[in-house]
Amino acid sequence: MTRALRLGWLLALLMLLVPRLAAAEPQIQVGISENEVEVDDPVTVTMKVLFEGQVAPAQPTLKVPDGFSITRPSTFLSSFNLRINGRQQLRQSFTANWVIAPNREGTFTIPAPSVIVDGETVSASKGLRLKVVAKGTLPGNRNRRQGFGGMSSFFLGPRNRGFDIATLLDEDDRPLTLEGRELRMRRVPDPYVFIRIVPSQNKAYVGEQVTLAYYVYSRVRRGRGDYRNPPLNDFIRHDLPNPSRERELVLTQVGAQRFYANLTGQEAAFPLRTGKLSTGVLKGTFTIPKLGRRPVERESNDAIIEVIEPPTEGRPAGYRIGDVGRNLRLSAEVAPREITAGGTVSVQARLEGIGLLPTKLKLPERAGVEWYEPELKGELQRNRGQLGGWRTFGYAVRLDQPGPVDLGEITLPYWDPKAERYVVVRAKLGSVRVRPGKTPAPDASAGAAASGDESPFAKLGPPRAQLTAYDPAQETGFSPSLLWTLVLAPPFGVALIGGVWRGAHGLRRRRRERADAPEVLAREALAEASRTDDAKEAAAWCEKALHLAIQAGTGLKSRGVLLDDLSERLVGKGVKAETADEIVTILRQCGELRFAPADEADAAILQTTRKLVKALTP
Repeated sequence: MTRALRLGWLLALLMLLVPRLAAAEPQIQVGISENEVEVDDPVTVTMKVLFEGQVAPAQPTLKVPDGFSITRPSTFLSSFNLRINGRQQLRQSFTANWVIAPNREGTFTIPAPSVIVDGETVSASKGLRLKVVAKGTLPGNRNRRQGFGGMSSFFLGPRNRGFDIATLLDEDDRPLTLEGRELRMRRVPDPYVFIRIVPSQNKAYVGEQVTLAYYVYSRVRRGRGDYRNPPLNDFIRHDLPNPSRERELVLTQVGAQRFYANLTGQEAAFPLRTGKLSTGVLKGTFTIPKLGRRPVERESNDAIIEVIEPPTEGRPAGYRIGDVGRNLRLSAEVAPREITAGGTVSVQARLEGIGLLPTKLKLPERAGVEWYEPELKGELQRNRGQLGGWRTFGYAVRLDQPGPVDLGEITLPYWDPKAERYVVVRAKLGSVRVRPGKTPAPDASAGAAASGDESPFAKLGPPRAQLTAYDPAQETGFSPSLLWTLVLAPPFGVALIGGVWRGAHGLRRRRRERADAPEVLAREALAEASRTDDAKEAAAWCEKALHLAIQAGTGLKSRGVLLDDLSERLVGKGVKAETADEIVTILRQCGELRFAPADEADAAILQTTRKLVKALTP
């Protein structure tokens, strides 16, 4: 073979291999919606990744210069087939969008966004340039230079053509009020709308009220939303009146932008233990007409409250951790004031004040005095954001010793967080006159026996009327049956208990094995898919149920098999061709739904998945 012929064969081989090698590397395209904007105008940065395989890229990241606000990325995944060298190969497209807003003038270089593909971080080779000019300096028609090389409609889609969100925002240049200045923030969590938990204090005592205010910050005046309050796992919670209907929106400043802060709710939270306690996040779904009809979801900050105990120095006897309040008042009434020994009196104690009122009082201890559990009644009152009210304690007190009995006083030691000191409130009960009880009438026979007049023959039986044989009394002791029962019962009992224990242990083991069986896990995944209303979550549960059902019915672990090869593998395991094709179709639809926006779960996918799981599981 000549040298020229060998070179020709080598070039032909390279031409066959180059397309496949090039396709194996992910291809990244980045762009920006506009190259020149005014200060505070939003700009969209988009990254598109073309790749092979079924594992979606993760952790899209975009770093912006100082002074820029940025939203969380919105992602979208789609797939398509390409024919390369006569063979169809699966390709997928991953898109991530960020909305950024500059707050100062200048020409900036935005680093290229990055993403993790198959465990490796990849990014574009060049960054993006953005020129920011002062407000009002661009022409009124906003004829700006488009990014993406004039292909912004390809990256952003038809919904963004000619759409300028900055013209829809409400502008308000009024000076900030005192409350508006208190609600200012340096960092912009979202350029358009976000929610925030504002605690009345970041440090509190166990049992002290912390008022949590829930605010919605928005660039526009009008909008509506649905909210899910934070869990507050380590707090006792009580709702407070919502003054939002009685007040105007508060104009405040976040970063360099003006926002409207709307107080949507308040709660009184009482910490139950010490430590740095987390309130959890407040979740909300908003519909703001000026920003589009599609609802947006937001999560608030997680407020951390540092909770401590009151000081041990000067702590009065009987104080219980958590008894905290202000201006507590204690009074008591006793009735009746005269009883017979062994009777009871009623003690009605009333506690009033501000705070989460305690449920126990410190009772006096006296000999011959017994206090029964109280009957509690009360009412919560909310005044200017403070929780308080009253609580009554109804005691029944038994008195056994005759004579005047001083009941002493009821006390309640508590910690006043405002005054930073312990306070003890008291209620004196006074005395009760106890009369002696009645003496029971003496027994005549007992008196005769005591006097010694009883006849020694009084307890003898009557004389016999005729002679009979002597009948001795039966012997007392263990009978043979009882004796053998006592001897044999312990070993038989040990054997019986051992058999029951081994049977129960085997039953628990079989239950654990049954709970981990793929067919059981598949049915549990179907139940989770039926309970959720989120389309992505339902698709994920349906996909998991199908993979588990395939493993239970055929022994094939299908998660490691490409969808294009799965149908053939299932037929080889004895699954009907129609059922195998239907399984692949449902898995493909579930994969698309997990990364595509949807308003609600697809009932047809869930119903088909349920049918396939039933057909696959034994």
